[in-house]
Amino acid sequence: MPQKNIDVLIVGAGPTGLTLACELLRHGLKIRLIDKLPAATTQSRALALQARSLDIFEKLGVLGHMLDKGLPVDTVHLYENGKQIGQTSFTDLPIAYPFVLIIPQADTEAILTKRLQELGGTIERNTPFINLQDNLEARWIVGCDGAHSTVRHALGLPFKGTRFSENFGLADVSLPNFPFSHREIHAFINAKGILGIIPLPTPHHFRLIMTFPNQETPELTKALLESTLQFPIEKIIWASLFSIHRRIVSHFSKGPVFLCGDAAHIHSPAGGQGLNIGIQDAFNLAWKLALVHTGSASPKLLDTYHEERHPVARHTLWATTLATFFISTPYPWLRDLLFRTLGKLFRWRFFRRRFSAALAETKTHYRSSSLSRHSLRNLFWPGPRPGDLAPFLENDSETRFILLVFGNPDYLPTFPHPLAIRHLPLDHVLALPYRASKPCLYLIRPDGYIALRSRRFSHKLQS
Repeated sequence: MPQKNIDVLIVGAGPTGLTLACELLRHGLKIRLIDKLPAATTQSRALALQARSLDIFEKLGVLGHMLDKGLPVDTVHLYENGKQIGQTSFTDLPIAYPFVLIIPQADTEAILTKRLQELGGTIERNTPFINLQDNLEARWIVGCDGAHSTVRHALGLPFKGTRFSENFGLADVSLPNFPFSHREIHAFINAKGILGIIPLPTPHHFRLIMTFPNQETPELTKALLESTLQFPIEKIIWASLFSIHRRIVSHFSKGPVFLCGDAAHIHSPAGGQGLNIGIQDAFNLAWKLALVHTGSASPKLLDTYHEERHPVARHTLWATTLATFFISTPYPWLRDLLFRTLGKLFRWRFFRRRFSAALAETKTHYRSSSLSRHSLRNLFWPGPRPGDLAPFLENDSETRFILLVFGNPDYLPTFPHPLAIRHLPLDHVLALPYRASKPCLYLIRPDGYIALRSRRFSHKLQS
């Protein structure tokens, strides 16, 4: 095989492509990042960074900048016909960042671009991807180029799905003296559809999200927005009416070419999941490319990118489609039944925690992955299982596997990949979330998920 000039060609410099580029540079790979646009976006676009994405950005070394620019929001209120039927708070979750960070996409991209430059990378703008045949310089290609991905088209992969029947309206507006807290999200449902109100980091600025029936394509005028909101608007900063598709590719890779984010899956904006799923796609793929690049793992490791991420995208598409159907159904009796039931469920703390965890994406797991090693010996151990997201490790920016050693296990295994070993006493603060009441080991992957756990080792770990 001829020597390639670079390791990975990344197509698309949005949040997904930038996350992948930064993480690959942290792992020591040579990358080329191209984008067809002449400049970065200046619009707010996607706003919500969920808790799992904040974990990733801490590893990348940009979380502090994100927190400085963003607005932490910890509570979501739901209303039906003007009456509150429930609320949920991220503060109930045992996670490092119990909130959703509201930050305009333009700021997210600017912070990631600065980090890219600190790591020695650049963005080549006005540089479209033409075809696979002209690529002679990269060992791998990753398409992070959105819903109309040229990389996906070049692969010939069908983007199966359909268009939502509803139109969606977004508007960033200035609302002086608005009566709601600037640290909470409010969602109103009635016979006409849904109105979401999300605070923006700038004081008195809010994002409005509306749905309209398919036959309606209204102009998002000040009069229409004020009629919908039932409150005077000082200024419209930005507004857009658009339709959404729900689609997913059958496979996230083909040969040396991979798809991440909207290039592989798109869905309803319900729940603010889309941007975050793409960031997590990139983070899942990066460490696997790095291990294969250094020869520390077989190329078969790259097959697990599709194995692990396709089910996550498929579940997200299903859940957001279901949510959109219920909030926009033309059958009022069905909507009433749903929200009466939802109102009752929100009285239970267990349901509120599950709902918040689903939004935060901290319950995403890879338990059925071929990389998750399970043992019948540990079947009744109540600690986090292989494939689960590892409980928070403070100041963790490792690009290596981490072996957590609680107490003094009988035997420490040898391991074929780069490894950081941390010895912790059984009375350490992490012993409780890991249920380490006796000596035990947890092997944590570079992306923060548990690969295996054991209370006793008697064999060499294989790659």
